[in-house]
Parts: sequence; structure tokens; C-alpha cells
Amino acid sequence: MKIVYYTYPSFLDPALHFIKELSKYCELYCILELSPETFHSGFFDIEPRNFNSRLENGVSFFTNNFPPFIKEYLENVIDFKITIFKNKHACNPINIFTIYPVIKYLQKVKPDFIHFDQITIRSFPILYYFKNIYIVVNIHDPLPHSGEDNWKGKLIFKISKKHINRYILFNSFLIKDFSFKYKIDQTLIYSSKLGIYHIYKNYLLDLKYNGNKQTILLIGRLSHYKGIEEFIEAAKILSFKVKNVDFIIAGKSIKNYKLPPIPELNNNNRIIVTDRYLNNSELANLISQSLMIICPYRDATQSGVVLTAYAFEKPIVATNVGALSEYIIDNITGILVQQGNISALADAIFRIYSDVTYMNMLSNNIKSLKNLNWTNIVQNTIKQIYNSID
Repeated sequence: MKIVYYTYPSFLDPALHFIKELSKYCELYCILELSPETFHSGFFDIEPRNFNSRLENGVSFFTNNFPPFIKEYLENVIDFKITIFKNKHACNPINIFTIYPVIKYLQKVKPDFIHFDQITIRSFPILYYFKNIYIVVNIHDPLPHSGEDNWKGKLIFKISKKHINRYILFNSFLIKDFSFKYKIDQTLIYSSKLGIYHIYKNYLLDLKYNGNKQTILLIGRLSHYKGIEEFIEAAKILSFKVKNVDFIIAGKSIKNYKLPPIPELNNNNRIIVTDRYLNNSELANLISQSLMIICPYRDATQSGVVLTAYAFEKPIVATNVGALSEYIIDNITGILVQQGNISALADAIFRIYSDVTYMNMLSNNIKSLKNLNWTNIVQNTIKQIYNSID
């Protein structure tokens, strides 16, 4: 079986885990789509730079620009290419000159499947050149988050769907809504899981704990749906119960999102905001030093923040929205509370903070999780997707 896996910097953390495992079972070729706005995106912790061509050797690039451990994720991949879109405007017609070498490359590879992490305006022409190849597409966000509606993304998806053979959602909660919104037969939609992002633990090797204070962390891109306002209100309540705690909000604000005013707290507690892209070492260090991770989301699909926190065995306090309950087991790996209930959010944080035995129990349960295992995920994908298509 010959598969091409087409991914993007913003999905690289799960993609590398999937690629590492999938490459054990098939002839795997990979393509990473890179454009100006995707430098410093998710796991792709790279400074913007110029490239000599539109199609670069991905293995060499990763080997030269990432720590040595990256080789183990790529060692069984037959070939890895990076397609370089130098124009920041996705709709610019010049992009066809960039995607054409990719099309020629795919014609040479002759895959049985092309598996996309999503369809973008830039990658869209591939679908028209390969109508006889089975197309599988991951749907990371079946419905847009509040405050993040993207009409271009919805449009390109609607005109792409007639070329797509199978869809993979990473939760079951939104299958019906996704099917209804885009008028897709549910038999074409497969529900999978994402595994734990263990890759970030490699970035702790040279880091030292600086800690004067205990920390409670909200991390990830800063957006309306993340419930940052609720986190701040909970911190205000908790500041009367705890001492010497830093409530940290860390990540880059999306366009048009404005952070609320940051109040002063009692008892030598502080709210600290780091509003910028966090490199991989900073992210790993912040999570590893925190007591717990807070996800007071207003809506959600699954969460990469949760899967990264699990790599460090950190308990989660989250709102019970979207598919979070498919990844966070209440009172087992964290605590789920009702969205918008600030008192319940503060109480859940305090319960973990004040009871070390309970905190350790949650951490040990995370360590024992079985269902977020990449080997099982890939084997199920092969069985349910690749082997099921006639």
C-alpha cells in the first residue's frame, strides 16, 4: 500500500506521531505545505527564511533545523517533501506554479491514497488532477470556533467534498452536526482519536526549573472561545484561598481578539500574560512546571492543549463542551465543569491544588491511559479507512 500524507505546520505535532507509526505499515511519502504565515505555527518552531526552490527535501530540512530526536519520526518514511508557497495570499494565481511541481511529484509516486490533514486553497488543485486516487481528509474542526469563522475555508471545503472519499473526525460528538451542515453521508465519516503529543517532552532536556511560585496555566492561542475571561474571574475568587500562585495565560492572540483587563490579585498571587508565539521549549517548560492546565472553553472540538498536557501527566480542569469529555475523564484525568459556571471552575481548581494525593491520582491515571495510543490509532485507521475502500 502506497500512501501520501499531506500536512501543514499547524498540525505537525499530531502528524509526526501519526507518520512515525503509519510508516511501519506501508510505503509512506509525506508533503508539508509551507507558506509565509505558517512559520512559527504550532510545533513548526522555525524562523521565516527563503528557500531555493518550491519543492525542498523535507528530511534534510528537519534534520538540519530540529533536534536530533526528530530522525526517529521520519526514519521509515520513503520520501518527504516541503512545498514552498512564497506568496502570502492564498488566492494568488501564482500559487499554481508552486503546486504544479507537487502534482508532477505525485504523478511519479502514483499513490493508492492521498491523506490530507485538511484541504486548503493552495492544495485544492491536487484534487482535480487525481480524481482516480482515493482521497482521505482529516477534519480537525468540523465547525468553526466562536470568533474564528473562516468563509474561505468553508467555501473551499464545499467545492472539494465531491472529490473526497472518506473523512476522519477526531471525536464522535460532532459527526451528526458535520454531516448535516455539509450534507455528507455519515457512512463516509470515521471517528478516530488523536494520541498524546509525547514529542514535546524532548524539549525539556536543557531546561531548568526556575520556580519561586506555583503556577496554574492556560496555554494555547488566545481567542474568544478559550474562556480567558472565565479563567481570570476564577483566579480572582481563588486569590482569597491560595497564596503565591501565578495564574499564567500564555500564547499568541489571534487577529481581532483583545485580551480583557488584567486585575491585581490578593495574597501575593498574580495573573501573568505572555501574548506571543511560544517556542517548543517554552511551551514544554511552562506545562512541566505547572500544577495543572485549565481549559475553560466556551466551545470545543478536541484539544491539542489537553494532549500536550497529558505528555507531562498534568491534570486538566475544563468545561464540559464539545468533545472534551471524550478526552478528559471526569474525576479520572481531570475535572469537567459546566461552561460559564465561574464558581465551579474555581472550586475544581482549588480541589486539585489543595489535595496533593488527589492531584497525584489524576496524574497517575493519565500515565495509564490506553485509548490515546498512536499504535492503536494507526492500526484502526488502516483497518477502518485504507483497507475498507474497494
